[in-house]
Amino acid sequence: QVDCRSGASVAEILFAVRAEKKRLAESNVKLGVVFIDHLKFMKVSDRYSGNRNLEIGEITGTLKQLAKDEDICVVLLVQLSRQTEAQGRQDKRPVLPDLRDSGELEQDADTVLFLYREAYYLEQKIKAGGDDELATRLLDTKHSLEIILGKNRAGPCTTLNLWCDVAASSIAQHARGPV
Repeated sequence: QVDCRSGASVAEILFAVRAEKKRLAESNVKLGVVFIDHLKFMKVSDRYSGNRNLEIGEITGTLKQLAKDEDICVVLLVQLSRQTEAQGRQDKRPVLPDLRDSGELEQDADTVLFLYREAYYLEQKIKAGGDDELATRLLDTKHSLEIILGKNRAGPCTTLNLWCDVAASSIAQHARGPV
């Protein structure tokens, strides 16, 4: 089920997840994962009004407890800070300090995944006056996507190299069709 309401509160999400889990259980289907897009659009209580760091801590702590209580995976999408775009930063791959708004995100998360496409940055360099070497590198990386495990409480942090087609919103372990 997809719920496209904007600005849902944590309490509304808790209620909706529990109701959906109950509904699915009636059909002998187990709810396994809940995706929340996006942290910035979630409403919080007035308890920590004005202190974004504590507000985020309230959200992430409650969602972590929901995941434990209901035995589900909660995937919370968040935005990175603009530090990855900093002019002097050579390696644009995101790292944990790039999480926007709060250290609470890193603290409460069991796993933190970052998506990185080198082709995105190569395209920008080429538009700004790139050379043939950059163009060749762009062709080599056009369909490359890295999923970087920035934090993994259950195992090692590593990078997964996948194939992607941004125009088709498609990701796979290996290339599909003509490249």
